[in-house]
Amino acid sequence: MRLVQMHGFYVDTDKMMVSFDLIIDFKSEGQNEICDHLTRQMKQIYPEYEFVVILDSDFSD
Repeated sequence: MRLVQMHGFYVDTDKMMVSFDLIIDFKSEGQNEICDHLTRQMKQIYPEYEFVVILDSDFSD
């Protein structure tokens, strides 16, 4: 897996919500599973927050 970029990072402390776009290398298999895994890891560290992660496309190649 190669994480290419994360952008559009927003934290709403009133609503306890974090959102951002995640770009994983186009050639990586299982992009949705990778995104889910990263979201679960963040939820373990910050269980009080809801995470909204948008899997964006990598068209750089």
